[in-house]
Amino acid sequence: MSAEPRELFARQAEGPGQRGCTELDRRSAGLTGALRRGFPFIVRRGVPITADPAEVSSFEAIEAELGSPRHVIHLETDPGHRRGALFFDTAAIAYVFDGALGGDGSSPPSLSQEELTGPQCALMARTVAAGLAGLSGVFEAATAFKLKTRAAPEDAPNSDELIVLKWRIGVDGIGGTIVLALDRAAFQAAPVAIERSGAPDPVLVAALSTVPLEMIAELGRVRMTLRALSALRVGDAITIPVPVDGVVPVRVEGKLLFEGRPTTSGARVAIRVVRGTPLDAVLVDSDRKQVSP
Repeated sequence: MSAEPRELFARQAEGPGQRGCTELDRRSAGLTGALRRGFPFIVRRGVPITADPAEVSSFEAIEAELGSPRHVIHLETDPGHRRGALFFDTAAIAYVFDGALGGDGSSPPSLSQEELTGPQCALMARTVAAGLAGLSGVFEAATAFKLKTRAAPEDAPNSDELIVLKWRIGVDGIGGTIVLALDRAAFQAAPVAIERSGAPDPVLVAALSTVPLEMIAELGRVRMTLRALSALRVGDAITIPVPVDGVVPVRVEGKLLFEGRPTTSGARVAIRVVRGTPLDAVLVDSDRKQVSP
């Protein structure tokens, strides 16, 4: 996307789209968990799924970014009939196919055609149904609407009214990108979730305390030209843009919970936590009370 459209969407996000972005960010961890549960072969392999911050974008911009072939499931909210879609780029499609056919993720199939065939679309629809149901359940519990599929692609949302949440599969998104996009009007009339007063339900905390959670410490990301990347050799050093005494984010199930400083523990790299959010806030994130604005 060019700089000018990005600036336009950024301005939109500060206005009517801000609530939608806030709601998606609030539900990001729950939605990510639902997506993981919908693809059990991803869980079995221990493959990370990370969510980007929500943003305002357009149907056309998403399609241009994901390229071809891609798979699009057209959606609507119930109630409200607000439009949306769930997108899978080429790498995500290949990863889903590989998992559905019992592969280990090391050699996903090559997809060279511009569009998926009818049988491939049917396989995608059947394989992602559980993940879509999980996403719908999170919205139904948090915002009082659920997601339903629509068959007619001509009913795609308008060009500039989508609140978007992107997931990257695998380290650095090597397994592809999945995008959930919803009409920003879907969030304008949705109930607002507020925290319950008092301590979290001890029964709920006890039940969730043994659930394994994925923790990711991100030391840094580096951009390189193809020429510089091609010139790398064994023994070369890649400089990460984090000061020696700087802090790095630590995420749990995609939610930023801690910040810490890189250090060592014996012969291993470690992160010493310097700031953080109480884990109870995560354990009871879905234990909310819904009220109308």
